[in-house]
Amino acid sequence: MPRAKTLSAGDSITFALAYSQAGHETCYVKCGDSVCVSLTEVTDLGANDPATGQALYRLSWNRLGQSDSPANIVKRVVKSRSSLGSR
Repeated sequence: MPRAKTLSAGDSITFALAYSQAGHETCYVKCGDSVCVSLTEVTDLGANDPATGQALYRLSWNRLGQSDSPANIVKRVVKSRSSLGSR
């Protein structure tokens, strides 16, 4: 992200699998996973990453093509070991 640019709700960004080494540019993993999202909330944490010196943010987002409507939310039922009983 350019240094003069700031993040705000409504921005679309892509998270992509990458690696970096000190003093070198970030390299994206060939055929690596990625996801494009729309930011719903951006909070400046008022601190910098000690490794890069870049500002730290807390982000909330929705994956593009999805909404918060109940029809699009997948519910996962998790049973504890005690509720499974003996077999």
